[in-house]
Amino acid sequence: MLSIANMNSAQAAHYHAKDQNYYQQDKETSVWTGKGAERLGLSGEIDIKQFERLCYGIHPSEERTLVDISERAGTDLTFSAPKSASILCELGDERTNQLIRTAHDQAVQTTLSFVEDHYAQTREQKDGHREAISTGNLIIAKFQHDTSRENDPSLHTHCFIVNATQKENGEWRALHNDQLFTHKMFLGQTYRNELAKNLREQGFAIEITNAKEGFFEIKGVSKELISEFSQRREQVLKKYQELKKQYPGLEEEKLKEMATTGSRNVKDKNADRSVIKSNNIERAKTILAGKDLIYLNQLNSSHANHEQQKLTAKDAVDLSIRIQSEKTSVFNREDVMKNAMKLSLGEHSLSAMQSAFDDHVNERSIVQLDQNAYSTPELLQKEFEIVAMAKNRTDPLISAQHVEQYLSHTPYNLTKGQQEAYAQILTSNESISVIQGDAGTGKTFMLKAVRETLESQKQSSNLRGVAFTGKASEELERESGIPSTTLHAFFVNPPAEKNMVYVVDEASMVSSLQMHHLCEVARENHSKIVFIGDQKQFQSLGAGNMFSQLQKQSDIRIVEMTENKRAQTELMRSLYSSIKSKDLEEAFGILEKHQRLHETTDLEKIKNEYLKDRHDTLLLVDTNANRRALNELIRADLVAQNEVTQSQPLSIKEAINLNEIEKHYSSNYQVGQIVVAQNAFQGFSAGQEAMITTIDHQANTITVMKDEQRIKIDLSKAHAQAIQTFAIKEKAFGIGDKIVFTKNNRNLKFRNGEAAVIQAIHGNIIKVQKGNKELAFDASKYPYIDHGYVITAHKSQGQTTSRVIAFTNAQMANLNRFYVQITRAKCDALIYTNSIATLKENTQKTQIKTSTLDYFRSAMQHEAHTNHNYERTFNEQKERRISRGSTLSILGDYCTKCKIALADLSRHLGLFKRDRSEASSTRGKDQMKNILLKNEREKAAQSRTQSRERR
Repeated sequence: MLSIANMNSAQAAHYHAKDQNYYQQDKETSVWTGKGAERLGLSGEIDIKQFERLCYGIHPSEERTLVDISERAGTDLTFSAPKSASILCELGDERTNQLIRTAHDQAVQTTLSFVEDHYAQTREQKDGHREAISTGNLIIAKFQHDTSRENDPSLHTHCFIVNATQKENGEWRALHNDQLFTHKMFLGQTYRNELAKNLREQGFAIEITNAKEGFFEIKGVSKELISEFSQRREQVLKKYQELKKQYPGLEEEKLKEMATTGSRNVKDKNADRSVIKSNNIERAKTILAGKDLIYLNQLNSSHANHEQQKLTAKDAVDLSIRIQSEKTSVFNREDVMKNAMKLSLGEHSLSAMQSAFDDHVNERSIVQLDQNAYSTPELLQKEFEIVAMAKNRTDPLISAQHVEQYLSHTPYNLTKGQQEAYAQILTSNESISVIQGDAGTGKTFMLKAVRETLESQKQSSNLRGVAFTGKASEELERESGIPSTTLHAFFVNPPAEKNMVYVVDEASMVSSLQMHHLCEVARENHSKIVFIGDQKQFQSLGAGNMFSQLQKQSDIRIVEMTENKRAQTELMRSLYSSIKSKDLEEAFGILEKHQRLHETTDLEKIKNEYLKDRHDTLLLVDTNANRRALNELIRADLVAQNEVTQSQPLSIKEAINLNEIEKHYSSNYQVGQIVVAQNAFQGFSAGQEAMITTIDHQANTITVMKDEQRIKIDLSKAHAQAIQTFAIKEKAFGIGDKIVFTKNNRNLKFRNGEAAVIQAIHGNIIKVQKGNKELAFDASKYPYIDHGYVITAHKSQGQTTSRVIAFTNAQMANLNRFYVQITRAKCDALIYTNSIATLKENTQKTQIKTSTLDYFRSAMQHEAHTNHNYERTFNEQKERRISRGSTLSILGDYCTKCKIALADLSRHLGLFKRDRSEASSTRGKDQMKNILLKNEREKAAQSRTQSRERR
């Protein structure tokens, strides 16, 4: 484990001086390290006076100031060994003690060397702004301790990095330490991986205790011993719970810091170290019921460490790249190596991981976009191809005259934005239309008008709706009348019909690969696509932000729908307006003025507010834990009030949300669980289920039964990513219960996220009211249901309701989440949070998703500023092409790495230079503009006539 904290001069000097030589009598406990220390002549054991001088920015041996560090003396990195290692160090013999210490020391030093090589920086003024420059040297004071404040075994090393580093010209400057905090999790994982590797090489076997966080313990040290010697941890946890109740609004990190410092006892400096060790031995003997502790000295005789490696370093990095590239288009080296180490904990050194990563770069399986920004050739090419495909042309669906006729006779009062979007879809010759519609601007209402117009032309059967979530696709179909499906179902069973129009709703949630797939299907079927959504709402869970990227393209016409139609009260109209304009101070002022913002973690209070008017209220939460807790509280009240009756237990399948690392460890699976294939692999087709029958933790495999056939799945391989796991659980359901379907089923026409109300239960047969339809299903054959009184904010995107109650975790907040929560409501919105102050702070941040095109565009802008021939070359080329020489000067071997045809790249390269304000997107625009203006004039004339008649 790694903790990081800045310290001022007084804190640093006194913190490390006050316990000097307490921990290990007659042994060296402190040592200088780092190239910066060497340059100052510092080595060996630390002289506390020299240390104190450096903490105040004074040269350690000369009467002069080294660096002005009045604000920050330095940064303390504390590396803590797993409790099992600390126990062996304390209770084992001298040989065992030395083995553990050596493994720990080497892991700490390897991590510090990486820090020095990569994160030693200072800042200096350059071209009008402060820029970080690498120095490659640090002054580090290491202090090793081996017990906690409660005298429990606790091997840890404080590594104090002095706020000073030397430039090439010999000048000492303050250290720029941002990278330490940015990559804290990577550094912690590096230490744990190196320690695990060192221990394995010394003969110890390790067992993963938390795959998600990359934690482990030494095999053979019992849980009882670990618990007995974790008093300090128990103190911190107890204090943390107390503080959480006392300060429900405080951030997690701050609470943990306060719990750590607030639960500290003063160490007895006069305690005899040998007495402490004797006491710890007696405590261990009591726990082990008199068992001889000699067995602890034999734990490194295990042969488990000699087992065959499950993954080579290159395979681990490759798998990590796959995982990263599914989440983000652009990733950094540290995130890849951090996950690679978690996937192969203790099997490979940091240097081996670095070499494996460099091999991927050299072999061009990943592309370097910037100093520490990488992507895959597939993502780069597909994001580029989406932009290229968006420039394709096709025939309009109907003529402009039909649009004019419809707009002049429609009974619907379409806003200007709705009219423009309507006209764009029907009369545009673009194969891809992009409609940016703010929340509540009537996007589905506009699509209803599109459907009715095509219906009058006998073309409505050509429309298909697609949405990311089941609930959003249901809403799209219900409100617009367009037959709709989920994105997943669309890909599993792509349409074969030609000349279709695919309306993709909530397009901001569509990843780059999904969007590319949609565009490919459309191209093959000679069909058009309409991407409609709101880039201010939730972004894709997968890689890329192509809906936003398309809106940055200069030659793609973007229709904007901004006039709000959803808000029906002055309160909501004000909130919509202030949040959309990012005036959050005003938004929170409105909420507070109307008593719509409350600081609490009392679920009972939230439950009671919901039950006042639950039938047209969405109760939103951020986590599944809160969803389950509130569902139980609400249902218990409804049962007590006889609003839910005749409850009976049903066996259901509940999703287990394993993250991308946890999926690769057998310890996270149990016999009897159900695995579902997300896509085809190893004899599975997408959607197929199987039950886990046996688990081999040594081989890291699970064996499943599928169609009376046993299949062994190696979880170390990439196909573990394709597994979704469900646990079989018993839950009570009764008449009147609101339920939610948790898995798509084409035959039953159930979509993940759709809600229904139970009307009757006969054994496993459940009759429900879903919308205006009554349906029945067999819960033994379709057990994918849950209580549906509460949903997560992500599942709510695309929904509309009269009232919203949002219980939001302030630490998870951002502007996108806040915007979605508020804008689901037509009439009223209440916000409950654990911290109003933190919520206000975090809603200033937006959800950031990167794209390879961002770096591509940056390269163009840089070339425009630095290449004097750029503008001339740009303007002289026919069709806005840029010469081969200029293309290569901008991007080097960018194209060849990604296998992008240079001619295609050159043809479209200039489009990245221009700003949206320069968009040359007038094709068909003037004609539509004239139609809309004419329609507005006719409506105005009609209004004047009606006014005269009334007079």
